[in-house]
Amino acid sequence: MIKLKKLKESASKKVVYKGNEYTVTSIDVDDDEILNTSIELKNDENEKSITLQAIVNGNATTDDDYINSLVNQVKDSKEQEINQKVERPKKSEREQAIEDARDDFFSTPKNTKYFKKLEKDLFTTTLSEYEQSYYDEFKKLNSSAISKKKRVTGETIGNTYPGDVDELIDWLKKAVVSIDVETSDYSYNSTKDIIDEFNKRDGTNYEPKLRDKVGNAYIARLTNDEAIMKEMPEEVKEWKAKKNIGKLNQYVMGDVYYENDNALTSNNIVFDLLDTYKFKLGKQKPEKEKKDNGEE
Repeated sequence: MIKLKKLKESASKKVVYKGNEYTVTSIDVDDDEILNTSIELKNDENEKSITLQAIVNGNATTDDDYINSLVNQVKDSKEQEINQKVERPKKSEREQAIEDARDDFFSTPKNTKYFKKLEKDLFTTTLSEYEQSYYDEFKKLNSSAISKKKRVTGETIGNTYPGDVDELIDWLKKAVVSIDVETSDYSYNSTKDIIDEFNKRDGTNYEPKLRDKVGNAYIARLTNDEAIMKEMPEEVKEWKAKKNIGKLNQYVMGDVYYENDNALTSNNIVFDLLDTYKFKLGKQKPEKEKKDNGEE
C-alpha cells in the first residue's frame, strides 16, 4: 500500500460510521490494484481504528459525502497518472535504426564498430531491415559534408565560451550584421554542400565566395553601432577556440573575436551559430524587422 494522503489534525474531518464518530486519518491506495483503496478512521473516545475498503468509482462503503469526495480525489489522481503513462507508439525497426546510427555517428569519438561489422556482412549475408537501415543512414552521414562538420563542431560555443552563453547569443542577435563563407576551389564542392543544406532550411540562396587561400573561412561580421558594441560582454575579448593555422589538420587555440576586422573568425564557432542557434547566411535582418515579421 502507498500512502496518498495523511490528514493533519487541524484539517481532520469527523465522519459518522454506524452510529460512531470517527476521524479520517489517511487514505491509501493499492499500487498494483488501483481500483482498491482504503480509508482509515479513528474513534476519539476509545482510540479504536478501523479501515474501510472502497472501490475507486465514487462509491465509498459509507454514505458520508466527505469520504466519497476523498475517494473521488483518489480516482481522479490515479486516472490522470494512468493517462500520463500511456505508452507512445513504438518506433519501427527502420526509425530505430536511423536513430541509433545517428547517435553512433555523432558520438565522441565516432562509434564505427557496428557499421564496420555491417560492411563486412553486406556481401555475405542478407541484412535485416534494421541492419540495412542502420548501414544506409551511417553511410549517408559519412559522405555528407554538413554531417561531418556537425560531428566535429558539436556544441562549440557552449564548450568554449567563458561567460553566460544566453547573454552572448542575445547580444549577437543584435550585433551580427552578416555571416559569410569564403572557400578555395579545392574545398568549394564540400563547402557548397553545407551551404545548400542551410539554404534549404532557411529558404535562402546564399553562394560562397571564392578566395585564393586554401580551405574555407566562416566569418560573422559585427555592427559598427557604438551603442550595441558597448554592450559586448567582456568575455568575448578573452574567448578562444581551436583555429586552423593554414595547414592541413594543424590547429592552435586562437581568439574568436578579431578586433581589427570587428568579426568572429573561428570556423567552428560561426558554424555553431548557423547550426545550433539558427543564424542565417548572408546579411542579417535587424532585430526589429525579425519581430515585425513574426520570426522570433
